[in-house]
Amino acid sequence: MNLTIFSYDPAAQGSAYIAALEAAGVTCTLTAAGLLVSDAALAASIAADAAAILAQAQTIAAANVTLMLAGKIAAGWTYDGALYQIDAGAQANIAAMGALAGAVQSNVPGASWPTGFAWIDAANGSHAMNAAQMFVFAQGAATYVSALILNARALKDAILAATTVNAVQAIDLTAGWPS
Repeated sequence: MNLTIFSYDPAAQGSAYIAALEAAGVTCTLTAAGLLVSDAALAASIAADAAAILAQAQTIAAANVTLMLAGKIAAGWTYDGALYQIDAGAQANIAAMGALAGAVQSNVPGASWPTGFAWIDAANGSHAMNAAQMFVFAQGAATYVSALILNARALKDAILAATTVNAVQAIDLTAGWPS
C-alpha cells in the first residue's frame, strides 16, 4: 500500500531518514509528489479495518431490514377493506383455519365448517366467512407474508453481496415491499 507521507527534501532531511525507514521494513520511493512509502503491515492493518467496517455496515443494514420486516408484520395486512393481524400467532390461526377450509372444500371425511364462523379483524370487527372465503383469505395472508419474507431475504442477500460500505449504503431498503 502506498501512502504519500509528506514532501521530502533530501537536502533538509538527508538520505539517513529513508535508510532508517527501509531498515524498519518500509519501502520508500521518492516521486515528484513526495515520499511514498509501502508498508505491508500497514496495508494489512488497513485492509482488516476496511473489512471490519464493511462487516459492521452489512450487520447494521441487515438489522434494519429485520426491523422493517417486523414493522410490516406488526402493521398487519389489509384484505377486503379491513386490517388484519398477521403476527406469528395470527399466522398460525389463519393457516389452521385455512387448512380446515381446504379440507371442507375437498370433502375430507369428518371435516366440517363451524356454524356462524367469523374472522375478527384488527379493529375487532367480525367478518363472517364460509370455507371457500376462509380458504381464499388464508391464501392471501400466506402470499402477503411470504412476499414480505422473500423481499427481506433479497435485501439481505444484496447487503451481503456488497463489497464496499458505499455499495451497502446505496441499497434502497424501502424497495420491493408489498403494499
